[in-house]
Amino acid sequence: MTDIPFDTHEFVETLREAGVEKEQAIAHKDALSKAAFATKADIERLTSNIDQLRSATKANIDRLRSEMRLEMREMEHRLTIRMGAMFITTIALLTALDKLL
Repeated sequence: MTDIPFDTHEFVETLREAGVEKEQAIAHKDALSKAAFATKADIERLTSNIDQLRSATKANIDRLRSEMRLEMREMEHRLTIRMGAMFITTIALLTALDKLL
């Protein structure tokens, strides 16, 4: 951020000629001289930071997506085993009931 260089005396005089009271003109000059404005370099630096954050966020999302897919595959594997065990147990129970009856 940088200040805008300007002729403060001329600024106050221009305001005075436009009918602004002296105290107000000086207050406007003081406020403007304390204001900071973004330069092209500031904006480029900010754009670069945003691009870096965007890249980091995309990388995090890609990593999380991969982790979720892995967890889903593992869950699918565990469910397949459990379903198989339930199926075998059901067949065993039905066979035992058939022999008893």
